[in-house]
Amino acid sequence: MLSELFIDDRDCDPFLKTISPDNYGNIKMECNSERIKIAINEDKYGTVFTLLDDILRNYEVFKKIRDLMSQITVQR
Repeated sequence: MLSELFIDDRDCDPFLKTISPDNYGNIKMECNSERIKIAINEDKYGTVFTLLDDILRNYEVFKKIRDLMSQITVQR
């Protein structure tokens, strides 16, 4: 079963570098036209759910850190 997640983001390359999987070969990720595409090829629904949940949580944390870093940079 193929599941895909799309996230609109103006600067998607740093996020993909942050979450690129080390050992799970069934995840394909790409950044095109300010959009992140993550495709998971997995038959177990529980695994798909867990992976998508982890990716979304990682994106939320990444976005908060990026926003904080940009505020710190601007204030200096």
